[in-house]
Amino acid sequence: MAEIQHRTITVNGITMHIAEAGEGPMVLLLHGFPECWYSWRHQLASLSDAGYHVVAPDQRGYGLTDAPDAVKDYDIIHLTDDAAGVVTALGEEKAVIVGHDWGSAVAWNGALLHPETFHSVITMSVPYSGRA
Repeated sequence: MAEIQHRTITVNGITMHIAEAGEGPMVLLLHGFPECWYSWRHQLASLSDAGYHVVAPDQRGYGLTDAPDAVKDYDIIHLTDDAAGVVTALGEEKAVIVGHDWGSAVAWNGALLHPETFHSVITMSVPYSGRA
């Protein structure tokens, strides 16, 4: 079983905490509300053992990641730019994006706004609702 490593990276103007494990194609795991990277601890181990580089950040405002004061800094543009920025900051070009709960909305929009980065989308617990 691959050991989970922790570090911080600078992404989209903030410092983000990430948990990561394994080597291979990248899988980005986005937590829901009110969770953090820890909700993915079992998937980090399983997916890294299956040959993936698995990354679970604390999203903006959660856990050990910066929490900007301005409400406008939490719109879907900032959140999806954070997700794509994690991929770039780790030296990758593409990743599978996976979201649970609130992370699902970030995953759908991440794929829509950054199709060059996110080639596959997996979402759990929240059905896709399309544009409002």
